[in-house]
Amino acid sequence: MNLQDELVGCFEFINLKLETKVLKKCEDLCNKYDVEPEEFCNIWCAFAASTMCTDAPTLEKLEVVERKELQKLNKEKPFPKTPKTNRVENRNKGEENEDRSFNDMQGSHKFSNDEIENKNGVNAAELPGEEFIDELIESQLGSTQNATKYADRANALRPKLQVGKGEDFQIDTGKIVPISLYCQEKPLTSDVKYMYEVLGQKITCLNSVANWIGTNIAKRNNCLLHSDVVTKNYIGPIITHGRIFNDDEGQLNMQSIMLEGTGEVNYGQCVHLNIDKVPGTALFPGQIVVVKGKMLNGDKLIAENLYTDATCDLPPNPAVTEDPLRIIAAAGPFTLDENLNYDTMRDLLNYVSTKEPHVLILMGPFIDENHPIISKGDIAESFDVFFETLIESISVALQDTNIQIVVICSSKDVHHYKVYPTPPYKLREKYKNVKVFPDPCILRIDDLIVGATTTDIMYHIAKEEVVTTKNSETLARLPAHILQQRCFYPLYPPSNEVNVCYQFLESYGMMECLPHLLFLPSKFKTFAKNIQGCVVMNPERLTKGNTGGAFADITILPGTTPIVERLNCKILNI
Repeated sequence: MNLQDELVGCFEFINLKLETKVLKKCEDLCNKYDVEPEEFCNIWCAFAASTMCTDAPTLEKLEVVERKELQKLNKEKPFPKTPKTNRVENRNKGEENEDRSFNDMQGSHKFSNDEIENKNGVNAAELPGEEFIDELIESQLGSTQNATKYADRANALRPKLQVGKGEDFQIDTGKIVPISLYCQEKPLTSDVKYMYEVLGQKITCLNSVANWIGTNIAKRNNCLLHSDVVTKNYIGPIITHGRIFNDDEGQLNMQSIMLEGTGEVNYGQCVHLNIDKVPGTALFPGQIVVVKGKMLNGDKLIAENLYTDATCDLPPNPAVTEDPLRIIAAAGPFTLDENLNYDTMRDLLNYVSTKEPHVLILMGPFIDENHPIISKGDIAESFDVFFETLIESISVALQDTNIQIVVICSSKDVHHYKVYPTPPYKLREKYKNVKVFPDPCILRIDDLIVGATTTDIMYHIAKEEVVTTKNSETLARLPAHILQQRCFYPLYPPSNEVNVCYQFLESYGMMECLPHLLFLPSKFKTFAKNIQGCVVMNPERLTKGNTGGAFADITILPGTTPIVERLNCKILNI
């Protein structure tokens, strides 16, 4: 086995996949510092743990590992060994095979039926599905592998994805549209107290949500739940509901699926769930399902039908009936990893001031806790003051316009609450053109219902789910989970990146109605999809390391027909 294969095996053992350039860099470092693959992997794990990093290595992070860890070894090993010729040849062959495979998949791409029609033919880039999601995640991520540095980019403001007519419509720039939270009598505020949730309250919240979603799934699919039958020690036909959970370590698999009943229906009892007879299923831990099947031996449920869809209805009143509504939306980080100049933010504001939309939606993080400079604490002022100055500069840049700035917070901001749902930012000053909202939130913008969360829930689900169909389209399936579960974060237990408060989630993280437009910023490639009348959109992030990302420019034409038919959207490179 050559060095590259050994490195791939070591990192796959800890569920990490290496990009081609990263793998080559790892190989070079092993040769340079005379480090065995297993030892190199252990060095990376120690570094990742110390920096709270859960992602795969990148070129930038490997440079830090070399400087902080490997150069220490070099003092003891002054004569690093020379790379072997056969390793170089194998590496080149591997790169050629990977490029060829990627090009083949791109050439065979076909748009899905539920994807919004791309009028200008800009490829939204979905790759063919495989049996399990862990084989798909890398291919669906927005790649920066061949990206140039931000200052040298040549693709500024070119569309990555375009739907609708793809033209600029005349709007009333003097109109100030009303913006408010949708249907929350007691909204989540910046002075809320958290970390007071005791185990009993958490159980009650989880149980309440499971009953609510399970009952709605049953109603939507005309299922009559057997409330007089409990699963444990029962043999025979049954229709019941509960929460999926994993009875094993690592990713959910066909042998580790269990169904946890609610207190009211099954007294919280757990049974093994067999889904071999249910084709085309995608399950993840925490998902609420209704199962129709047969109980065997008192603790095994053989599913014959499995239902997961509790999607609610769109608001009854039509939105945007008189004048066109224009929204520009972007998600952080808003600055490059190499500095805190906020170049991408500045370029976005220049574009916004030129186009003058009605609303600018900015989704955090604004001061990303994972930023190399921020994580070292190498700034002269406090994070709170730094953030306040940033918001003030955004407000001032657009103060001569009627643009309303919507700021949605993130728990990844170094100065903010580390809890989800996340309370809104607390600003010392009031800015007439800035409104702050929690994460997640559902907003009413001129009767358009817009949902958004800054947390990458799709990526978190993708790393945990099991898919039983070979033709499942990842970028259609993942956002559908959120809508069908009527929850902005249905995964349980949550990712290590998120601290979920289940009292908050029950009160502020559920969907009372289906939004017209839903923003789900993610590491995945950009997309815009029509899912049961809701346009789900991933505008990606405005900044990716030291390269530029993308943002969305959306215009909705007036009328009373579904929003999908009146939507014009461009997702542009910054």
